[in-house]
Amino acid sequence: MPPIKNPTFAAIDLGASNGRIMTGRLLDGVRLDIRETHRFEHTASLRDGRLRWDWALIRSEIRRGLAALPPPQSVSCCSWAQDFGLLDESGNLLGDPVSYLDSRTSGMPEKFRDVIAPEELVRRAGVAPTNITTLCQLRAMAAQEPDRLARARRLLHIADLGHYDLCGAAGTDWTMASAAQMCNRQSGGWDRALLAQLDIPAEILPELKTAPAILGCIPADRAPAPAWNGLPVVLTAGHDTPAAFHVLPSTETDTLFVSCGTWIMLGIRAPDTAGRRLRRSRADDLEVPAAPVTLLGMPGGGWGVWRGGLGLWLIQQCRRAWRAEGRDWSPAELTDAAAASANQSLIDVHDPRIAEAADVPAAIREVCRAAGRQPPASPGDTARIVYRSLAQACRDDMRILEAAAGRPFRRVRIVGGGSRNALLCQWLADACGLPVDIGPLEAAAAGNLLMQIQAVGQMRDATHLDEIRGASFQVRTVFPSV
Repeated sequence: MPPIKNPTFAAIDLGASNGRIMTGRLLDGVRLDIRETHRFEHTASLRDGRLRWDWALIRSEIRRGLAALPPPQSVSCCSWAQDFGLLDESGNLLGDPVSYLDSRTSGMPEKFRDVIAPEELVRRAGVAPTNITTLCQLRAMAAQEPDRLARARRLLHIADLGHYDLCGAAGTDWTMASAAQMCNRQSGGWDRALLAQLDIPAEILPELKTAPAILGCIPADRAPAPAWNGLPVVLTAGHDTPAAFHVLPSTETDTLFVSCGTWIMLGIRAPDTAGRRLRRSRADDLEVPAAPVTLLGMPGGGWGVWRGGLGLWLIQQCRRAWRAEGRDWSPAELTDAAAASANQSLIDVHDPRIAEAADVPAAIREVCRAAGRQPPASPGDTARIVYRSLAQACRDDMRILEAAAGRPFRRVRIVGGGSRNALLCQWLADACGLPVDIGPLEAAAAGNLLMQIQAVGQMRDATHLDEIRGASFQVRTVFPSV
């Protein structure tokens, strides 16, 4: 396609607490001007005995945000991984998607140790066994809701549901499929033998398509506004974490990537001792350290090595608890209070006593007391403990990823909501002992937009991609203070 002067693209970026519509205008073929045009909050709630997402609200807000825009060149969606909707034979949802935090997967994946050992699951799927994966959710359904699972004709992850709603085409991409714990590392396709072992019907899985590419076009009866009729829907990187990684220039091979939002994910592109980028068919050659790591599909079909866990979810839960007590602390107020605090306690941010607590501030106090550490006496103390502990956890995960990479990192790049917290960024630099480059804030949407540019033929080559990255994503750097 010949170059279009200053084309505009739209990204739907769905997080586990809010959603955004972002537009990107490619100015003079080299600078991507990104703007937020619509934002909405959403949350999972207990309905019909399950913790469910309100898909009707999410769908309505997506369409409201898109309808307010002049039609762009294309549109694409990215979201958190693992959660999904099931469609019946008429293409309708069999109930709202269930959250990965729902209790139905309690005790997973230990409950199917007699079917497959955890070590074998990692060898085949590349994803450490946890109870939040799509595989564990489906296994729970096979045991608890076999009739509902039998009625399903198609499974679509959250981002894929967004695409399906717009254009009626069902499919998923490598980044989302590999996170589901159902892809075989050696073949790069769905592990049908594994699914059969776990009584999961493989025929409901969507086609695994090559991305970035046009998935379909919006028909008149699905268009959010009449002017959107015929507009291309692009399959990019449905999983928001690999999408965010796409903002990192290809030359930054010694940079540790940190995506900090509800979750914190630290990642690197997988090393390859043969000197070639690992493709799906060669992923079984990858040697990873004994510590738990996750292999996730990356944009373009390669692999990344990741470590992660709960991130700013801890602060979100604390704010919710304090709000119920009558004090609505803003993120900025909490950051100022954390900076003023003198509490030096640290916690394990992966501690299930905290992650599974109904009252997170109370759980943090009890964990500190049980360990003989000074418990927090104020919200500022609690916020300081959480932020410093997150920074220390990143340092520990960095060491594991350095072992996987076979070399030390020289810099850290932080993106996402946590990148706007100057205090957290400084403590991250101090903990890692490395310069921390900050931004862009909306990295998942930015990566999504970059892949749309490629899919519709407005990007010359990889060199052009790095030119756009360099011109579009200005970063600031903080250095270790100690």
